[in-house]
Amino acid sequence: MRYFLWRKLCVYGAFFVILTAPGALFGEEMGNRVERENGIRLIEAVKIAIEKQPDTLITEQQVEFSKGQLQKESGAFDPSINVGVSHAANRTPTLPEGSTVRRDATTGSVSVDKKLRTGVTLTPSLEVGRVGEGGEIAFGFTETPVVNRASVNFTVSIPLLRGAGRAAAGADEMAARVNVEASRLDLLFQVSSSIRQTAQAFWQYRASLENLEISRLIEKRARQLLDNIQGLVDGGEQPPSDLNQLVADLAQKTSRRIGDEQALLVARQNLGIAMGLPYKEIVSLPLPADPFPEPVLRDIPVQPSVDVAGRSRKDLLASKERERIQEILLVAARKNVRPRFDLEFKAGYAGLDEGGEISNYWGALYSNLSGLNVTGGFALEYPYGNNARRGDVYQRLSEYRRVAIQTADLERKILSNVVVAIQALERSVLALREARESVAYYKKAVEGERLKLLLGMTTVVDTLTLEESLNQALLVEVGAERNYADSVVNLRFEMGILVSDHGELNVISEEQLTTIPQ
Repeated sequence: MRYFLWRKLCVYGAFFVILTAPGALFGEEMGNRVERENGIRLIEAVKIAIEKQPDTLITEQQVEFSKGQLQKESGAFDPSINVGVSHAANRTPTLPEGSTVRRDATTGSVSVDKKLRTGVTLTPSLEVGRVGEGGEIAFGFTETPVVNRASVNFTVSIPLLRGAGRAAAGADEMAARVNVEASRLDLLFQVSSSIRQTAQAFWQYRASLENLEISRLIEKRARQLLDNIQGLVDGGEQPPSDLNQLVADLAQKTSRRIGDEQALLVARQNLGIAMGLPYKEIVSLPLPADPFPEPVLRDIPVQPSVDVAGRSRKDLLASKERERIQEILLVAARKNVRPRFDLEFKAGYAGLDEGGEISNYWGALYSNLSGLNVTGGFALEYPYGNNARRGDVYQRLSEYRRVAIQTADLERKILSNVVVAIQALERSVLALREARESVAYYKKAVEGERLKLLLGMTTVVDTLTLEESLNQALLVEVGAERNYADSVVNLRFEMGILVSDHGELNVISEEQLTTIPQ
């Protein structure tokens, strides 16, 4: 009899310790939810993603490609130097028999073609030639003096219709330059997307870790409860049938813990992929170090936030730049649908020198100069029907309208998303407060229910039901914390203020990732 009384007192004492210990119901045992020293931090994960994320690296190459395209289009206005040298030696038989006329000609020329961005073409040129003639006859050789001729000219070609003006002649280069800016904005938007993806994956990793910790504590408490009820059953204080429910409950809690362990592995993989890590670094990725940010409830003005998004969203700005590209090309197509009508003016002088020496060859440039030679004219090309260029106008107009519609649609969605993101953030704060209050009251209720079970005033089923409600409340609290952290990042993303327009891409602070924008 004394043995059973002593056993009962030990079991009751164990219950009392469990109920009154500071960590009995997720008190001190949840202390591991705070910052870890050896884990990975959010800001570290984000900076790695900026440097290694494949989508970001691909977009960087698109920027380089657009720069190459600009350089290619600028090449149309590079000066072109043309150099030519020729020598001809001709022998022509003549009568009387045995006579031959000899003609030697040497010509050298150099010219530079330079097309201006207004469509005007400038061509300075220089040409020097030498001609020597002689005759071989049956009884000797006769030769005329060597003549050296030179000419220097400057030609200007001015388009008056097709190709006239910067908007027509320089359209491709202007479009390419705007495309470089659009590509740069694409890169900033991709970086912003990578930051959001990485931050949300980080918070999911954190939530999975806390869910696993909760599951382990739930399993531990279920095992403790089973052990203590087993003691009461052995002491004759509880019916053996109560053990069946507790054994089943422990198996369920163990199964949940195993599932949460797998969920943690999946969350780790998702974070590693979002960061752009190779396989070996993903499998060794440490646990998250940063805790969830503490919620702050304050009014966020809607219209100013919408205005910021309209000015700052990089994808919207890039779309507007591409709309501008199509406008540039459309204007050029409309100008170039006209016939080609060019005026051409040439002015220059000619020189002459006699002699077979090198000095005579170059002396033609400044010897025996004639007056100013001037030539003027025009060239007209009128394609009948002009279907090719008219079709190009229709295509450009259609493309411009398509991009304009896309831009307007994107702007409409972005501005609407900002409003929803603000509402989501405000509600996430309220939801988190309610979730924490729910956990606090459920903890008190479970403490009371366990005490009632100890005194025989309730059943095991009622106790387990209430504890399961506490378990669900704890998981809801973790989910609410994750939703708040995600909402902060998402609002900054929707407003376009995760990254700056200037400076290095990886210059980002933890404050930008965890605080509500001012």
